[in-house]
Amino acid sequence: MAGSWRIGAVEGTLGTLVTRGFFAFSRNPVFVGQLALFAGLALVKPDIVQVILSACVWIAAVWQVRIEEPILAKSLGQGYRDYAARTPRWLGLSKE
Repeated sequence: MAGSWRIGAVEGTLGTLVTRGFFAFSRNPVFVGQLALFAGLALVKPDIVQVILSACVWIAAVWQVRIEEPILAKSLGQGYRDYAARTPRWLGLSKE
């Protein structure tokens, strides 16, 4: 991601659109990694605290992505919209 790395999306402060590497399989690979980590922790230590924590991380990731997507579409324009049309939000193969 180099100069495009940031936490959250704020209009006017975004770097260039990254579509290669993990971003070819997911528009949100960092969140996918976090969700996989917490799902694994819940499987390894399936107590109520870990399950609730994992659920909260999942809810927060979904919420954050839904907030960021309109900002990305507005700031990065048609390039982002094309990327979003061909690349899954969470995980999968590109539609190219």
